Amino acid sequence: MHNAWLLSVLSRDASGLLIAAAVAALGAALRWLGAPSGVSWLLLAVAALLAAGALRHLLQVRRVMTQHPAPGRMIDAGGFRLHLVAEGPPIGVTLLWIAGGYASAAPMAHFHLALRTHARSLMLDRPGTGWSDVPTFPRSTAGEAAEIWRVLDAAGEQGPFIIAGHSFGGLLAANLARRRPGAIVSLVLLDATPPDTILYGPRLGNLKLMSRQAFFGGLLRLFGGREAAYERRQREDPQYAELMKTILAVMGEAGRVDRPLMLRARRHFASASIYRELTPEGMVACAWDTAVYDGALDGMRVLVVAPGTSGESALLPEVADAEASEALRMQAFFPKSRESWMQVSDCAVRVIAPAGTGHNFPYEKPQFVVELMINEVRRDQALAPQTEAVS
Repeated sequence: MHNAWLLSVLSRDASGLLIAAAVAALGAALRWLGAPSGVSWLLLAVAALLAAGALRHLLQVRRVMTQHPAPGRMIDAGGFRLHLVAEGPPIGVTLLWIAGGYASAAPMAHFHLALRTHARSLMLDRPGTGWSDVPTFPRSTAGEAAEIWRVLDAAGEQGPFIIAGHSFGGLLAANLARRRPGAIVSLVLLDATPPDTILYGPRLGNLKLMSRQAFFGGLLRLFGGREAAYERRQREDPQYAELMKTILAVMGEAGRVDRPLMLRARRHFASASIYRELTPEGMVACAWDTAVYDGALDGMRVLVVAPGTSGESALLPEVADAEASEALRMQAFFPKSRESWMQVSDCAVRVIAPAGTGHNFPYEKPQFVVELMINEVRRDQALAPQTEAVS
């Protein structure tokens, strides 16, 4: 488990210089204590290289932030600020988009642009991503849900809300709905991550590595390094490379702006902290606050949008590399676990994603999601006055 204080310090853009100074101080101290001169000179040389990389990183950050100023408002979330973009008429329902993984608002920008003329639409950079500040640590889905509601209140966004979340962002969306069910008219779960998958599913190596890779990726960023694990996977996995190409094409200008913003190490360390939830041990520790149990959202319209068969599970690398018996078990488990979202509300509706798509259907078939959300907005706009009166 990463120390919360350490993550907070490392998330500062200038922390690379502090590390370089600490290495230099150690080298000088060893020299003063009479250690072999070769050791102390080696440490001083390493410190000089680290300092050069840290300065390069600071210059990169300054250039990027100058070229790409925040387009929205910075709203206090309780000791730090989140970046919020709000567009569309402040009447009727309000859309809130939450991307998968631990990402900024950029991966959902194409939906925001398509829907902002139909309803008020909000894009929020998760803590440490995009233009948002360094957050408090440790990170948790439940804690972030409280922070987001604080930001929406401070920004004067009253709703009623339609919240749409993809993958790990869907788990956050469900947490937001759980905390203020009266403010939500629809919860749209785009193949949201069900806690059951983490608690009872196979121990997938990629999930266990996510926190560690994010931590070391952050360290590399502090010294001007690149995201080696991401680039290596692009080279070694053609299917993944093609998927990333598709996602970036759909994101358009938002993706081109977001990519340089990702050089800030804060996103990596925030990810390292919250990705601990994606292990059985981590989920057990936070399940009471994080899981949305059966019937918790009764009376709320919940759209469970996901592929309808187990076919896409056979394409997962974890399944392909497993023994035959284990692969069959995984293929059966993944689709079944996503159906558990149908139990959170007696008003849940199952929506089948387009044939031939998988977990990333919001990028493979974005128009499907756009049309779905437009229909949902029209439905909820008609019900909004009644919903407000009831709540």
